[in-house]
Amino acid sequence: MLGSFRRTALPVIALLATAENGAAGGFAIEDHSARQLGDANAGAAAAAEDASTIADNPAGIALLEKPQVSGTGIVVDTHLPFANSGSRLPTGAPLGGGNDDGGGFALLPNLFATTPVTADFSFGVGLFPSFGLATNYAYNWVGRYAALATKVTSFDLVPTAAYRLLPNLAIGASPVLRYSKIRLTNAIDFGSIGAGLGLPGAIPGGSDGAADVRGEGWSLGFNLGLIAQPIGDTRVGIAYFHNAAARVSGPARFSRSPVGDAIAAATGAFANTGASGDVPYPDRASVGVVHSLTPELDLRGGFAWTQWNSFQTEYITFGNGIQPPAVMSERWRNTVTVSLGGNYRIAPDWVLRAGLEYDQTPVPGPSNRDPRIPDASRIEAAIGASYAVNASTSIDFAYEHLFGGTVRSADISATGDQLNGSTRVSADIFALQVTYSY
Repeated sequence: MLGSFRRTALPVIALLATAENGAAGGFAIEDHSARQLGDANAGAAAAAEDASTIADNPAGIALLEKPQVSGTGIVVDTHLPFANSGSRLPTGAPLGGGNDDGGGFALLPNLFATTPVTADFSFGVGLFPSFGLATNYAYNWVGRYAALATKVTSFDLVPTAAYRLLPNLAIGASPVLRYSKIRLTNAIDFGSIGAGLGLPGAIPGGSDGAADVRGEGWSLGFNLGLIAQPIGDTRVGIAYFHNAAARVSGPARFSRSPVGDAIAAATGAFANTGASGDVPYPDRASVGVVHSLTPELDLRGGFAWTQWNSFQTEYITFGNGIQPPAVMSERWRNTVTVSLGGNYRIAPDWVLRAGLEYDQTPVPGPSNRDPRIPDASRIEAAIGASYAVNASTSIDFAYEHLFGGTVRSADISATGDQLNGSTRVSADIFALQVTYSY
């Protein structure tokens, strides 16, 4: 009986192994300003165009000559329609339920402020999300035992200092204080559990309950950067973002069917309790180059490496001693991102932007892909524009479309429910930024 519960606990309390991509692979968010979004983040580590450089390369604030405040609102509209293809109950019978689209709208706020303190030293602060996830499915869809609602929110508070060592060389550093909040829900196939225990009236797929797990916590990290201008028309930036694992904890609540009540009474399992675990956020290293061909035209390129192999095997522990630790195996791999873009000043007050980016998924294959993160390698195409309202205020607009294609999932729950199908991955991303210098 306890062995049946141990196998069942895995999908029910998968508290931390999954989290929405704002645009980047996995569940990272790389978009922090409309200016950089319009370039598909090409050359972000070297751009240093406004205070949002805090998120990309803290050394960049040393290149800003005036105090500045910059805020960006980014809306992400994800499209994740799932098509079932042979999903089955543990008995081999078809798994009932319809297809669904787990995508939807998410708002990503970003706020930055910087000021020169001396001719060579600058200080700033940023508040922005570096990781996040939001997917939501109907309660009776075919993949309900894998996922219903998933929401991961993180906000980074980032004080930043930068120093210009030489006229063409600056360094910067940021301690990162991160708050993480997580909520996961999914259905529980009490019918299959009860049938395995020989309970009368237990029908696989016919006696569902649900789990609602929440957690929150704090973690510390840091971001280091360097920007150099070896020749007058070329600027190079290098940044390394260390993301410490976050320890989160919170309640695990269960709703039970009559069969679920009988299982809980007999075993002590599926009772409301606490849960805790670690979120092993990945480190990220990036390089950017900006080269001015003419005073009106520049070209940009970027390369990033993300340490997603930090997601290998995660452990979740519970306050209820009847429930043994859950073990989650993701086996994600490290990824690379490559981007190209450029800016063209068509008038004194107007700049046009465009870029392309290839972003690799950390998910190695269908058996590691579930509907919480139906992630795919993607190509992102972006356009944008900047308008100088006056000498102190500018407005930026940007739009990006994410082409993720169709990827397969072959997920097997701990109760033996097999979810087989494919997800077509795409997203539309809109950004509006206001920057004020004084």
